Amino acid sequence: MSDINDGTGVQTLTVTGDDNDTRIDKWFWRHFPGLGKTMLYKLMRKGQVRLNGGRVKPDTRVFAGYEVRVPPMPAEAYQPKVVVERPLTSEERAKKRAALQKITLYEDRDVLVLNKPFGLATQGGSKVKRHVDGMIAILETDKVKPKLVHRLDRETSGVLMVAKNAAAARALGRSLKSRDVQKFYWALVAPTPQMNDGIIEARIAKGPARGGEYMMVNDEEGKYSKTEFWIVEKAFRKAAWLLMKPETGRTHQLRVHAQLMGSHIIGDSKYGPEEPLEIEDLSHADKLHLHARRVICPHPNGRDVIDVTAPLPPHMAESFTYFGFDENVAEGFYEDAK
Repeated sequence: MSDINDGTGVQTLTVTGDDNDTRIDKWFWRHFPGLGKTMLYKLMRKGQVRLNGGRVKPDTRVFAGYEVRVPPMPAEAYQPKVVVERPLTSEERAKKRAALQKITLYEDRDVLVLNKPFGLATQGGSKVKRHVDGMIAILETDKVKPKLVHRLDRETSGVLMVAKNAAAARALGRSLKSRDVQKFYWALVAPTPQMNDGIIEARIAKGPARGGEYMMVNDEEGKYSKTEFWIVEKAFRKAAWLLMKPETGRTHQLRVHAQLMGSHIIGDSKYGPEEPLEIEDLSHADKLHLHARRVICPHPNGRDVIDVTAPLPPHMAESFTYFGFDENVAEGFYEDAK
């Protein structure tokens, strides 16, 4: 990218209704699609990007009528970066479709629901080549524009919803924002929490990193988070199977809330103790035991309800057998949880 001073001068642009309630970094990429992430964030850190006269962070939200100070932009910032990709062969397309079909739980003209495997990233990154976002691209046509409407951590398995068109994406987004979507997670934790059920509430925010993104309680700057939980079965004081229902969707929320119970999700090296509780002969104790088990959501068509359950990943199924937990026992808890 050429020097930023080679482009246009400083501009003051007014946010329109189409961009209302949008992150400012996404606003920039919508209007300056060729602007690199590193350069944009550098401009923000130096205070060259302003919103109504004030400094901004990448996640600052813009609303209709707000004024954005745009520093000088290079000419290439106005044009999307051109990526020339080799067209897939028919054999490669068939292979990608088969891989996607293998993890599909539900599909209709508007919605695709997947059972995301443990270890598969939801979205790509500099060091991530295989991810769900890339897998669903195989479905794209003139009428189908698949889009993820929420995320799961790479180590969290289970139900993941995809909108297949813009109208469905907007409808599902509204449902998620208004908390009309019920999400149920299964987690194996150690040691067994003292309370059989309860509600965890806390304000959480990013804290000092422990090998990457790390969330912690911050009463002043944190965002409100709430989770209901029930112990479904216990392995004495050693471990327990939890049904967890998050009412909010904060980063690493369930992992932090398990920590606040005085416990941790088995396999969670980030939020567990420095020396995790050892469970003799438990295979896969190093893998996160957190699974998005079930999602109940209004269908974008406004008439139906989507109710999808995802089978356990292999490592959690083995752990259930190890502890003697019976998956069917959870059915009696859902009525209380709804």
